[in-house]
Amino acid sequence: MLQDWSHQSVNNGFTTYPSIDTAAEAQAWKWLQGLDKNAVIHCYQHSYAIPSSHPNKMNANVWLQQYTTMSWQTFDEFLSWLYSGRLVTIPMMCSCKTNLKSYVCKHALGMMIHLGYYFVQDLS
Repeated sequence: MLQDWSHQSVNNGFTTYPSIDTAAEAQAWKWLQGLDKNAVIHCYQHSYAIPSSHPNKMNANVWLQQYTTMSWQTFDEFLSWLYSGRLVTIPMMCSCKTNLKSYVCKHALGMMIHLGYYFVQDLS
């Protein structure tokens, strides 16, 4: 298995950027249509705090304040914070578990679409 991977990497090279398929575009576009753009907070340079769709979410200002102060007293408070918002840094970095695993998520791609850095190929 390792030898196959090694030969494949020599022949094909390493991937240096995530691939975005039409399913990811559609998911990001749908997420963006439901996003309250007034709730997005520009933190610094290319980073944005965005609210989560989690039902017990806190607003983005409180989320960002807790992000900078790390004022959680219990693990439950930390979990509440963790599921209440996302930190998106353009291009293509998000604090959600999908992005941490596959390097592409609806939040990062949706914000890139919103800011005009990425254009959806097919809206259907």
